[in-house]
Amino acid sequence: MIAYGSAFRLFVTVTTTAGAAYTTSGTPPSIYLSKDGGAEAASTNAASHLGHGLWLLQLTAAEMTAAVVGYVTDCAGCVPVGGQIVTESTYTAALAAQIGTNLDEAISASVTAINGAMSTAISGAATAIEAAIPSGANNAAALLGATIDSGLTVEAMLHISLAVLAGKATVTDNGNGTSTVAYKRQDGTTTALTVTFDASGNRSASTVGTD
Repeated sequence: MIAYGSAFRLFVTVTTTAGAAYTTSGTPPSIYLSKDGGAEAASTNAASHLGHGLWLLQLTAAEMTAAVVGYVTDCAGCVPVGGQIVTESTYTAALAAQIGTNLDEAISASVTAINGAMSTAISGAATAIEAAIPSGANNAAALLGATIDSGLTVEAMLHISLAVLAGKATVTDNGNGTSTVAYKRQDGTTTALTVTFDASGNRSASTVGTD
């Protein structure tokens, strides 16, 4: 909407009768105005050349006190350019300023609300992600409890390996050429693995102790 009674910038393109852009800045085209079909009058301000035949006329607030402002350009060797500007009487400069203020306030409030919602959402997502990530203790427990061979867990295999490599061992002669060896855990009493050897020294049987 174009405000009634508010200064307005009018852009017009002026060409010569030969079809070229009119660019003579020293001799701007005259622009005549008619308010609501009344007698025409020259514009208060002179048009300024912006380039390539495009001219700018700054209409005053007084010149815009009409429902319809007609305009026409006039210069020697130029093709006249005419048109009209339709204003909205209820859309005043003061109303335009108020709308701008209200719009700024609405945008600011919306941005604040969006920022708050995003902050809450990001915080909630971060909390959820943090809660979903297992702790070091949970990871360790899961690893030690994983079954890797014949129902034996990683923890049980570590107990057996440590008992065989560094634990005490009790050897029992079975009297028939075989012997039984009990490998103890680091407490010295708990049996981690019991192995039976035949007369040739081959391992003929083994029993895993309970954790």
